[in-house]
Amino acid sequence: MAIPKKRTKKNELWDLRREVDRLFREFIEGPRNMVYLPALDIYEDEDKIVIEADIPGVKKEDIKISVEDNILTIKAEKKKEEKAEEKDIVYEEIAYGLYAREIDLPHTVDTEKIEAEYKDGVLKISLPKKEEVKPKQIEIK
Repeated sequence: MAIPKKRTKKNELWDLRREVDRLFREFIEGPRNMVYLPALDIYEDEDKIVIEADIPGVKKEDIKISVEDNILTIKAEKKKEEKAEEKDIVYEEIAYGLYAREIDLPHTVDTEKIEAEYKDGVLKISLPKKEEVKPKQIEIK
């Protein structure tokens, strides 16, 4: 986005629009450095439940996953990297801060066998089902 040098009515309207957008965004999402809810996709098959959490720009070592009382907790922090010339920033829109989400797990999940992987900004958590709750096919004689 090019920043015009000359102040015109059109430029002032553009500045006003950006400020209104920012205010609405802060009202809906909260200001920067707040806690953000990562977007989730959850799907299931016979053997497992899979949760995919969208956590872009976070390093693997800054992600923590825990389970307590059948509640899966995902926490991650997107840290702001210092730019060489902070004073030259013209426009800044990327949010930094804590991502956190708690998910109630069904009692069918074997919490001892949960696995997770992180690739390209997506955290994928595999929640295997307990053997005794998997559907069984009954043969008809």
